[in-house]
Order: sequence, then C-alpha cells, then structure tokens
Amino acid sequence: MLPAGRKVERIERIRDGGSLAVTFESDGGSRYILFVPIQHDGVARYAEPVLIDCDPAKRPPDTDRIRDSELSGPYISISWRQAHDLLNEVTQALVGPLDRFQAQWLEDMIDAVFHDGFPL
Repeated sequence: MLPAGRKVERIERIRDGGSLAVTFESDGGSRYILFVPIQHDGVARYAEPVLIDCDPAKRPPDTDRIRDSELSGPYISISWRQAHDLLNEVTQALVGPLDRFQAQWLEDMIDAVFHDGFPL
C-alpha cells in the first residue's frame, strides 16, 4: 500500500537531464519522493516511476568523500496508475501558490505520468 500524500515540501526538476520529483510528507510524518526518472536512450520519455523513502536511517551513511542525498534512499517501483493516483492526491494537498518553475515542473510531471512516460 502506498503512503498518503498529505503535505508537499517541494517540486523539482533534477539536474540529470530532466527527471522530475515531488517530495511530500505522509500521514505520521514520514517523508517520500515520487520520482519520475528521465530515460537517456535517445527517445523523449521517462522510465517507470519510483517511490523513495527519505528516512536518513535507511540510506547509505555519508563518508568523507560521499554525501548521499535523499534520492539515494530505498525505493520501490510503482505503476503509472499508482503514480497517477499518488500525484493526484499530492496535488490536492498543495497549499498556497507555486512559483512559475514549480508550476511548470508539476505540469510536466502530470503530463509524463498521465501519458505513461511519453509526454506530449
């Protein structure tokens, strides 16, 4: 069962070429990232979405040379339908206006998820 998206923390486009992410808090205060990775194979599409657990105790420990971000936490693959449902829930939990970048990234993410990774 997927967590409920109750409070959106941020929406972003990752600097890896265009992956999309929305970080949110679920019931009970646990934090997750709905991540839609860009596919780098010459075709304009996204790979299947994943849900990342942001709990720092569950990701690799930082070292002197490597600092792991929340994106390196444990994840599960989810279906496009599950991502659509979760994204719908998360967008309903938005409070306040988004800046123009976040609004565009959210629109891009909705488009990618709605079209199963092949945005228009």
